[in-house]
Amino acid sequence: NAEIDKLRSQRFESKAALQKYCGLDEDPGAKILIFIGRWVKQKGVDHIAMLTPVFLRSHPEVQIVLAGPPDDSCGLFAGELLAGLGDEFKGRLFVCTKFFKLTEDLRRGAHLCFTPSCSEPFGYVAV
Repeated sequence: NAEIDKLRSQRFESKAALQKYCGLDEDPGAKILIFIGRWVKQKGVDHIAMLTPVFLRSHPEVQIVLAGPPDDSCGLFAGELLAGLGDEFKGRLFVCTKFFKLTEDLRRGAHLCFTPSCSEPFGYVAV
């Protein structure tokens, strides 16, 4: 089907653009997981930070993009957990602790959007 082929082509183009934009290894076989949002306890960003090295060590095909401003002590803690991982996961982990916007085209390159929640009724998530 031509439409499916077009969508598949767009996905690969978007993935390559996202990898380049975030300084990830350009790997067409990679699976990209993202979280873009405020780093606060209610959004569960500390859980993402604790699981990030586990995901990356156990799944070599995974790349992770985590971005957003830490807005409470839990978000700051998540930033500290992630700060030491850059060298070990160079080309597979992008961390940005400030407001970060991805265009729709770049977001299309991700395979999964993290949406954990500890106490939030799933507010706005940039998917």
